[in-house]
Amino acid sequence: MKGHFGPNAFPDLDYSIKRLVSGLGSDSAECKEGYFLALVLIIKQFWSLISKENLIKHIVEETLNSKALKKSEKSHFAVGRLLSFNAIVEAMPIENDSDDWIDLLGKELLSVFNHNEGLR
Repeated sequence: MKGHFGPNAFPDLDYSIKRLVSGLGSDSAECKEGYFLALVLIIKQFWSLISKENLIKHIVEETLNSKALKKSEKSHFAVGRLLSFNAIVEAMPIENDSDDWIDLLGKELLSVFNHNEGLR
């Protein structure tokens, strides 16, 4: 069964990642800490099953500023995107299997800073 985050990703893994990324865009700092830690652990545990390119694309889609109605919501989405990207980096094994996705991650990180004046 092919999952959203790769051909070997199972439905529960897909759901968990989607829910955690969504939670990192919330306005609750306490929730963000728990969601961040859980996302790091899940990515680390299932590293080989997850397409990092698909994960990065999902993070970008889930945290688009265009979904926000207020300036504070835009800020929450930007922080959620940064935390999600940081979770990938934190979970990355020392001996990484491929670096193809790292360029995409770098590009998206620059985009977050370029489009959010409050983060500069």
